[in-house]
Amino acid sequence: MIKRIPKLFYYFIFILSFLFGDTGGGKLSLILIGNVGSFSPVVNNFTTIYGNSNYNLRGGLGLGWNKSFFLIKYNQFNAEGESIVKSIDLTGSATWNQEFISLGFRYYPEKNYYSEVGIILGKVKETITTSVPILTDLNTDFSTNQNQGGYFLYGFNFPFILGIVINGEIEYDLIYLKPYKNNRNDNLNLGGPMINVGASIVF
Repeated sequence: MIKRIPKLFYYFIFILSFLFGDTGGGKLSLILIGNVGSFSPVVNNFTTIYGNSNYNLRGGLGLGWNKSFFLIKYNQFNAEGESIVKSIDLTGSATWNQEFISLGFRYYPEKNYYSEVGIILGKVKETITTSVPILTDLNTDFSTNQNQGGYFLYGFNFPFILGIVINGEIEYDLIYLKPYKNNRNDNLNLGGPMINVGASIVF
C-alpha cells in the first residue's frame, strides 16, 4: 500500500529524539495500542452522504526508551451511504473504504498524559452507483493511494488492571487526497478532529 516513506520523516524523528529522548538509565520498552475513534472529516458533503456516526478502529505498536516511543499504527474505515443527485429526483448508493498507516513519535512528560505527532500515509476508494439504467453515466469509481498528511494528538492515561491503561485522546488530522478526480491541483483534506478511546500496555 505504501511504496515509500518520505525522507522528511526520518529527519523529523531524529530531531524529536534528540530534543526529547531520555536515554539516561532507562530501559527499552514495547507498547501495544488499540482504540476506536469518532471523527468528522472536513470534506464537503461527507456527513450528508455517510452520516455522522463515523468510527474507525486502530491498532499499533511501538518501541520506546523511557519517556519516548516511536509508533506505527494501522486504521481502517468503511462506510455505506446514500448519494442524492441535486436537481433530479434520484438517489444512489455510496461506499467509502480507507486504509491508513501512521508513523509517529509519542512523548510522556508525565506518567498520566502524553503528546504525539507524526505522518499519515494510505489509500482511499469511493464508489457511487445508481440502479436507473438511463442514468448509469452518473456512476463513479474513485480511488487513490497517493495520500499523505500529518497528525497531532494529546492523550490521557487512566490505570486499569494487570498493567493495562485506558487512554483518552484528542486528535486532529490533516490528510490530503491526491490526485482527486484526476486533477492534481484539487487536493481535498480528508482530515479533521477526532476523539479516541482505547487501551494500551507497556512491556
